[in-house]
Amino acid sequence: MLKSKIKTHKSGTAYNQPHFFILNKGLDSGKPFKHYVCNSFVFLADDENEKEYFYFLLLGLWELRFFRKHLKGSVIEYVRLGDVIDVLEEV
Repeated sequence: MLKSKIKTHKSGTAYNQPHFFILNKGLDSGKPFKHYVCNSFVFLADDENEKEYFYFLLLGLWELRFFRKHLKGSVIEYVRLGDVIDVLEEV
């Protein structure tokens, strides 16, 4: 279900539906943003309620440092798209 909603953001792409961005590089990986940030995934919601639900769910998981255990890489840490999807489906 969520696999079709979360995509890797491509620079210059405009979205007509409700959406937010999820940072995927650095120690703040997993943090949601309402505005565009570099190195991010985009969550494409069906409606405004779904957008707000997942935005605040991700914000809570990020504040609990839930994504730290999923970080990969030795110099620049990052979280994989599959790990974000797995975490959201698990919760």
